[in-house]
Order: sequence, then structure tokens, then C-alpha cells
Amino acid sequence: MKKLLSFFAGLMLFSGCFGLKTNEEFQTPKRETFIVKRLDSNEKFSLVTENQFETAVLEKGTDKVELSREVSGSGIRMGNTNKKIELHFKGEEGVLSLNGKEFKVSVERV
Repeated sequence: MKKLLSFFAGLMLFSGCFGLKTNEEFQTPKRETFIVKRLDSNEKFSLVTENQFETAVLEKGTDKVELSREVSGSGIRMGNTNKKIELHFKGEEGVLSLNGKEFKVSVERV
């Protein structure tokens, strides 16, 4: 009986080691780019992140705005430091706030 219990204890100990991730699996994803398109005017913005939306850059032509992650109940909410630009989206739908005016947007991964 002791041998059987020892066998199962050893089996559980060693089976846990096989579930360890390699260094490659711990690496963060590379640069991700999304197209944010206003539904009312088809105006397009580029949203680029390199750290899973902890920070991102919203670009339109040569204009760039740095955004940082904010608390949201659902989805991803980002804003800049002076709160003039905010983006809140989940899946492919969202809302872009520019100087207090809200616009419905679609968000598509490139």
C-alpha cells in the first residue's frame, strides 16, 4: 500500500513539471496594429500597441497621440493624459471620444 501511495505521489510531482512553459511561451506578443474607422465619416485611424494595450499610439497621418489603459467594466478603454481623446472598444465595435464628442467606430486587426 505504501508503495502504491509513493508511486502516485511521485507521479503527481513529476507530472506537474511537464506543464511548465518555456521562455518562448512567456514572451509578450509583438507589435499589433488595428484600423479604427469612424462609422459616420469613414475617417480611419491606426492603433498600434506592443504590450497588449497597456499603452498604444493612435495615429492619423503624421499626428500621433499616446494612449494608456484605463479601467473599464468590459472591453478595452484607453485615454490620453488630458482626457481629450478616449477609445473604448470590445471586439470589433467601439466608441471614440474626440474633445468630448463621441463617435461609433469599428475596430479591425490588420
